[in-house]
Amino acid sequence: MLSDRVDGKVLRFNRSAQALLDPQRLYPDPGSAHASRFYAETQSRQAIRDALDARGEVGPVDVRMLTAHGANIHVMLAARSLRYDGKQAVLTSLVEITERKQRELALARQTQTDMLTGLYNRRGFFERAEPTLREARGDLPSLLLIDADHFKRVNDTHGHAVGDAVLLQLASRMSAALREGDVIGRIGGEEFAVFLPATHTRAATALAERMRELVARHALRIHGLRVPMTLSIGVTRLQPGENTLDAALRRADAAMYQAKQRGRNRVEVAAVSAP
Repeated sequence: MLSDRVDGKVLRFNRSAQALLDPQRLYPDPGSAHASRFYAETQSRQAIRDALDARGEVGPVDVRMLTAHGANIHVMLAARSLRYDGKQAVLTSLVEITERKQRELALARQTQTDMLTGLYNRRGFFERAEPTLREARGDLPSLLLIDADHFKRVNDTHGHAVGDAVLLQLASRMSAALREGDVIGRIGGEEFAVFLPATHTRAATALAERMRELVARHALRIHGLRVPMTLSIGVTRLQPGENTLDAALRRADAAMYQAKQRGRNRVEVAAVSAP
């Protein structure tokens, strides 16, 4: 694709670029299209412009783009500045890598997902939550640590198949209490963690109570069995300067242990958390 360096107007497509970016020929005249139209992400487009300004060339880099009719594609892109017909122009080469990217994303999901519950596993939970923590501005996030009370008794009494079904139903009930943007993961056998962006302690505690009640109110029904379950939940709020979850997890774990010591089926707040 050849485009004007100043206004981004497309000067020429070769046949392959047209087939990739405009297969339905919505732009029969290349001059009616602008190169910026094909970038899915403003940051990627700006980073390429900045690199061209600084070095006159960029790539190859992986970029998500849009076709003329709005379909997402992934490409390996290289571009360089040149003169064309007396004007400043950019020559952009594209190699489609959509299938490769889809395979990479599927593999990443497998390595980050708990295969039983479909929640994040421990690795996925940390990889999803900690970047959000580092980017947090203003209101700090909160963290819940949750343990299924007497879960070992369920396994010993009913077997591991029922135990697995219990974990699956618990994951479903807990997820039902969450808001968009909250992150939940199964980080141990019967242990779950929830990351709550921009959430003060009072709101986090209320959400934890709602989650606890959703589980305790009605026994689980599994293979004709009635299996009562409860949760012990520890709550903490991240403190200024904490860039990882390690310290918060220790506080939440101590609060969760206190909930168990005080009879289980409880929510306890770590002492350090601000009200």
